[in-house]
Amino acid sequence: MQKKLSDKDGQSADKIKAPTEDAARALLRAAAEGIVGAVPVGGLLVGLYRVTHPTKFDQDRSIWEEAVSRKANEHDERLRNIEQSGSEKITVQGETAILCKELAERCPDGMRTALYQMQDISAWHPEIDQEVLEDAVYELKSLGLIDLTQMLNSGWRFRLSDGFYEQFDWQIMGWSTITDALSLAEMMLKHDTGDARELHAMTDWLNRRFNPALAHLLPLVPDGLIRKVLDADYITRGICITPEVRASLRRFLKKAPQGN
Repeated sequence: MQKKLSDKDGQSADKIKAPTEDAARALLRAAAEGIVGAVPVGGLLVGLYRVTHPTKFDQDRSIWEEAVSRKANEHDERLRNIEQSGSEKITVQGETAILCKELAERCPDGMRTALYQMQDISAWHPEIDQEVLEDAVYELKSLGLIDLTQMLNSGWRFRLSDGFYEQFDWQIMGWSTITDALSLAEMMLKHDTGDARELHAMTDWLNRRFNPALAHLLPLVPDGLIRKVLDADYITRGICITPEVRASLRRFLKKAPQGN
């Protein structure tokens, strides 16, 4: 039987709590409305009173409904972003394509931890002029495929972005990050687990393949449900499987782009 992450592991600091009505307050209000209703045109006065003086419960419920709507919209936006990232294919050529092949094949674990500098990429292809290689690096930066940081000595270093794996692994490594993410989503629903080690054990993938697929699913999950404990093997220890997460995974399986 697969182990399910405990709810304690995924508690969110901004959890939305449904409002409850105060019984004593409701009784006092009912008495006030009864008095108003006893006089001529009382029905009209009661209606006006309810509009101009909403109950505490009605006020709380309105705030709660707005919070729920806002959260739902946030999750919809996350889903749209992940769907769009899979549908927009990027093509590179020349030295940029050569650099992409080296970066994909040399990435050790798919966790975006490896950092690269000019001396690193120059050593891979010393026959290519450094200025040309630097142009290739900045082309990848402009496409959002690497995260580049300028250093104090005027140099730079960069790491791969999640989008890099989604764009190039299916061409260079022979597997599709998006298709693998769909497979992981199916496993999570079938076995009711978001634990990274348990999910990895269900595949025959190297960490290099598993981590980008798991990372692809994280935008579907509220931050409070992602286990952010540092792990040497996985991008995250896992996620807590809740009704909200299951709904997001089902939607992803239904709407996410198929294939590459």
